[in-house]
Amino acid sequence: MLESLLADLDQKKVIFERDHSYNETIYQATASLLMAATDSEKELSEDEVDKFINEFGFEHQETDWESAPLNSIFVGGNISVVSNQRLLQELSSLYVSFNRLKVFYRYDHDFMQAYVTPFFRDYLNEPQLIGKIERVPGTQIKYVYPPIKEITNRYQHSELLSSVKFQNLLVLRISRLMAIRNYAWLGFEEQLDGVIKLVEVELAE
Repeated sequence: MLESLLADLDQKKVIFERDHSYNETIYQATASLLMAATDSEKELSEDEVDKFINEFGFEHQETDWESAPLNSIFVGGNISVVSNQRLLQELSSLYVSFNRLKVFYRYDHDFMQAYVTPFFRDYLNEPQLIGKIERVPGTQIKYVYPPIKEITNRYQHSELLSSVKFQNLLVLRISRLMAIRNYAWLGFEEQLDGVIKLVEVELAE
């Protein structure tokens, strides 16, 4: 159980580093759109607008933070496998942190589904945008999508920057991305590293 837990936590460390880059890339894209929308001296090319809207449209996925070993310990009745009380206490705290993180990710996901996706459906030329996505924001993960032929009815998405509705979506999204950064992740990496070390010590003994 502890070996499985350690492997899972090591993987979560990799996911956290990926999520950090992912979140920051989406934040920078959203901020760039907002600055261009509210500052007459900030200009973006149509390609830049399309790129930033693409990145803005990605959302967080809470399922990446499901932990089968932790669920087995705290929900599945296997708490007795951890005899070290300090480790048990730290695992319990980490389990709560995982659940808190998932809540913040769910807020972001629900906001995107309720407001941004309908807006995209009504005001964007999605085939024009989707063909330009090469990788998931902030990662080297390829975004594989069926090839789309040249779009003839191209939109000038920069026109959306003058839309108050679009500007409001940008502001609200920035608030959610900042909440993840400032609250969900507050002390999280240090906590995860600390628990990994405790599990490694427990296994060595």
